[in-house]
Amino acid sequence: MSMTSFFDNSLLRNYLTEYLTQKDIAMCVLVSKTWYHWFTPSFWSHVHYVPSLLMPIQVQGYLPMYHPERAAAILRHHQYTRTLSTITTQILSTPTDGCSFPRLQKLYVILLNPGTSEEELLYEFIDNSPVLDTLHLFHGLVTDGIQYQLPRTLQTHPSLSSLTLTISQAVEIPFLAQLVQHCLRCTVLDLEALHISRYNGDVKMLMSSNDNIAVHNGLGSGKESQEEDRTSLLDSTQLPPTKQSRIRNLSLRLSEHCQELPIWIWLLERSSSLETLSIRADIISNDAFDQIAVLFRADKCSSLQHLKLQDRIKHYKIYDFIRSLGTDKHAGASTLVSSQNKAIAAKQANKGLVSFMDSSLVRQRAYLLALGQYHAKTLTSLILSIFRNCIELTLLSDLLNQLPNLLVLNCFTSNNIVDQDYINSRKSVVSQGSNETNDRSNLELSSPQLLAPWSCLGLKQLILRLVTMVEDVELLIDQSNTDSNIIKDRRLNQLFQQIGRLRSLESFRLDSPSDLLLLEETNSNLTYNSNDSNRSGGRRRVLGWLSELKRLKWVDLANCPNDKIGLREAQWMLNYWKGLRGLTIQPLQAGDRLVKIKEFLQQQKPWMTFDSRMKY
Repeated sequence: MSMTSFFDNSLLRNYLTEYLTQKDIAMCVLVSKTWYHWFTPSFWSHVHYVPSLLMPIQVQGYLPMYHPERAAAILRHHQYTRTLSTITTQILSTPTDGCSFPRLQKLYVILLNPGTSEEELLYEFIDNSPVLDTLHLFHGLVTDGIQYQLPRTLQTHPSLSSLTLTISQAVEIPFLAQLVQHCLRCTVLDLEALHISRYNGDVKMLMSSNDNIAVHNGLGSGKESQEEDRTSLLDSTQLPPTKQSRIRNLSLRLSEHCQELPIWIWLLERSSSLETLSIRADIISNDAFDQIAVLFRADKCSSLQHLKLQDRIKHYKIYDFIRSLGTDKHAGASTLVSSQNKAIAAKQANKGLVSFMDSSLVRQRAYLLALGQYHAKTLTSLILSIFRNCIELTLLSDLLNQLPNLLVLNCFTSNNIVDQDYINSRKSVVSQGSNETNDRSNLELSSPQLLAPWSCLGLKQLILRLVTMVEDVELLIDQSNTDSNIIKDRRLNQLFQQIGRLRSLESFRLDSPSDLLLLEETNSNLTYNSNDSNRSGGRRRVLGWLSELKRLKWVDLANCPNDKIGLREAQWMLNYWKGLRGLTIQPLQAGDRLVKIKEFLQQQKPWMTFDSRMKY
């Protein structure tokens, strides 16, 4: 019977590899040549020759700044490398050096102020990496290599399909036009970090009659050789008018002057396979979203499923844009009879976003109700991740009432009481940008004291961040003697009753300024007094509403005050959340009491984990 090796267990082997790759190679003590030969390819598959804080990726470990012995070691093991991160071209090699990195798939390079020779070496290295498919470039300046060599590489490299480009210096619109033209073969294009300078010419003139983007004479340093390079590059890559891009994931930036919009329109018109769109906008007031919406109404990007909005965007511009991406759930049945028309009608009926992420600085969020009207059948993920523009709790419930298929929700919400005029005005805010009377008639909103029931009962992941904000308006309700705190308590009560109905919920994170997940202090065995939240004073306790969350596996309470939680609550969690695997309690305030809670839970469930934050 042969002896079993430690590395025959793939779980242990992978765990050890992950651990060792976080350390310097000099710290790794390998006990035999057999283990060494196994471990070497795994260790050298991901090389990070850069301080980890500078890299736009999750770095498991790093080698120090340029060191001849370390560089030589990397080059000796070049045949194993699949991912390479560096801030110097000194680590790069070419076939003339006897090293070609034949398996390299991802390259991350930071060059703050590269010289001509460094850039030439970089692009020669890229050209000689045959299976390279992902390129992340961070440049401090707009260099000749970026302007002339990068477009050529994008056009000719056999496998390069993903480009993320960041330049600290503002770039000119003609360069952006040229770059976009030569990225049609990419499936992933991330240019949202580019800052675009103002342009004195007519951007539309950059589009030639045969739909090619020409390069303006003002680009570059003006040297004759560079002008010839540019001309020959464009002449060799003439595209037919019907040329389609392969882009599936696009991240773009719209500057405040928005002069680059025709370039993005040109690209979107050719991106029928686009699935993910991220827009970072510095927009104060313009019709950019109106122009983009026209494309989606014409089904130019009919495959779009994921939308992400960032920075400053006018809310009344977004409503019509979101509307153009979906189908009105109140539209009547199709009268088309042919099988072909029925197929088209069925496709239109299921048109809509699968995920929506909004991290834009939008003051009013009533436009989000457009998601419930035009994406109710398709939306499964909703992320509203800006604290400054949290969604009001009543509006959030109105929205969740219309999204039955939602699986993931991550949002900031405020339990503020706002005046009745604001509640009534939400209808008119939502319907701005739309001339259809049908839009207005279907926006029935809740009163400030009543939360609409949630329809997303299949929700699996919930990150709910309750925030306390200064109220913008005076409380205005019919009963002048009604205390606003009672209304807030009543709404919190309703909120956690809604959460308690989410019986498919598997992970739950709650951020709150007050300790809510507590039991009523009575002599009965772990009971909950539902009338507690109706009192004008006292502490709100809502844990009892969550007893039906039988599938709950992960609970994150790190951002909740836990000074009152005790062993009774811990025992309650074990009694009702039998599938619980992980619990996070405020790590910075962990005293003897919380230590005892953890010890108690680990005695009952030794496999439970603690202090692992829930991702969002």
